[in-house]
Amino acid sequence: MDSDDSVLVQGTLDMCFAEDGGWVLVDYKTDRSGGESEILARYGTQLDIYRRALTRLTGREVKHTYICLVSLGGRIEVKP
Repeated sequence: MDSDDSVLVQGTLDMCFAEDGGWVLVDYKTDRSGGESEILARYGTQLDIYRRALTRLTGREVKHTYICLVSLGGRIEVKP
């Protein structure tokens, strides 16, 4: 993202949509186990990168970021 960054990440943002002048970012996960803190530890960095990239590419901030847990039928909001 910046010339100083030394990490290359390849991934696909599952879904985003505009709402109230900003983005809502949603990433679907099929994990069947783990509590909220474990899932946030596992995927928080990935979603932070997606959030920063989307903001930089579009000039619009990401207002909300969610992990949707398909197998568990819930969601977790990821705070910046």
